[in-house]
Amino acid sequence: MDPHGKLLYVATRDGGTVMEVDWRAMSVTRTFTFSGRPQDMAFSPDGQLLYVANEFNNVVHVIKLATGTFTNIPLAGGGEGLAIGNNGDHLYVGLVFAGYVQVVDRKSGETVRLILSAAPRVRSRSTTMAATSWSPTTVGGWTSSSRTIRSSRLRRRHHPTATPASAAASATA
Repeated sequence: MDPHGKLLYVATRDGGTVMEVDWRAMSVTRTFTFSGRPQDMAFSPDGQLLYVANEFNNVVHVIKLATGTFTNIPLAGGGEGLAIGNNGDHLYVGLVFAGYVQVVDRKSGETVRLILSAAPRVRSRSTTMAATSWSPTTVGGWTSSSRTIRSSRLRRRHHPTATPASAAASATA
């Protein structure tokens, strides 16, 4: 749902498109065709841009909603989960099969860093949790849909070179 509550955006995943839907009229107003596999989406803080992670194309599509045009930000792997950081400066993109979260400067489109989030996910969901279900919190941890993993556990289990300060900085950057 857009920040104004007027339009709904739907990633068709295997259809390779994102549809803009007027939910009150129940009609598709625009369709953005990308190919690949569009996944998670997030709006810029001002609501003027829509970011779309594309798993197969290894990019984040940046749609300028006023004009319907888009550009691409390259990723180091297939992006699935996507979030805007607390201060709005960074995109956090889960590279689920690589086991990383790619942090991207929203204004420049440049990669700031890669955060090792977990061992790469295998195709069996019963053995590991997908990295893309995690998002940074303001208290120095990572929140998933099922539990919170504190940065100290991430350091000990998943990122042996991280320190509590760097893990907290990564979570709030």
